[in-house]
Amino acid sequence: MSAPQPVRERWFAVMPARAGDAAHAEAARVRLYCLPYAGAGHTAYHGWRDVLPAQVELAPVCLPGRGLRTGEAHAASIEELATALAAAIVRAARTGAPRFALFGHSMGALLGFETARVLETVHGLSPTALVVSGRGAPALPSARPPFSTLPDGAFADVIAAMGGMPAEIRETPEALAFFLPVLRADIALCERWRYRAGPRLGCPITVLGGQDDVHAPPAMLAAWRDETLHDCRQQVFAGGHFFLHEAAPAVLDAVAQAVLGTAAPSGEAGHALA
Repeated sequence: MSAPQPVRERWFAVMPARAGDAAHAEAARVRLYCLPYAGAGHTAYHGWRDVLPAQVELAPVCLPGRGLRTGEAHAASIEELATALAAAIVRAARTGAPRFALFGHSMGALLGFETARVLETVHGLSPTALVVSGRGAPALPSARPPFSTLPDGAFADVIAAMGGMPAEIRETPEALAFFLPVLRADIALCERWRYRAGPRLGCPITVLGGQDDVHAPPAMLAAWRDETLHDCRQQVFAGGHFFLHEAAPAVLDAVAQAVLGTAAPSGEAGHALA
């Protein structure tokens, strides 16, 4: 019987082997699905490929309404995204993809949490690790007042204060006109989302935060431990909400340790729940 063939997925863009690293595909032990923060596309994580160990296969997630999927409608809810993304991950697992872990920053952390829930409760499949960044524990109220309905100028001011809007976008009307609707739709998704109590996850959680992040302060990170049956490790870095860029080398080292330190035995895709 022939081996299952990989399928082309619109939900993620698996990064090719690094130049000069012919053994990368053979060495990969874990596929890392990277979920974007609000307003970002799959290219937000492209720079990670050349820094992460060869054992980690990078798979940035492509959400509808941006990047490779610009012509598609935005999702109506975080839950809708999580359901569709989980199904895509399962399809990949059934066609020979390596076992996997999830990473998400801010909105991506919330989406990663909900995707892990769907994977476990619906599909009986658990990631080897969930790494959440820049997001307070989901059961806690948000530290940020709603702002998705503010006028464009005030909305852009809030995003800029968070460090989430490069100056070249803010100063270019055409770029701003393209960027703001995507960002506003994402922020609205997060504001509409509501926590639902459910079974604890069957995978370890690593929580990353910024020392000066007023939107997900360190005090709001510890309660992530209530969402898993396994270890929950917390690490705080210098920087604000976008510390993952400000402290990139240290953050990537922490991500690699979390992903490879919890990798399932060879031959499994994630790990099936009993």
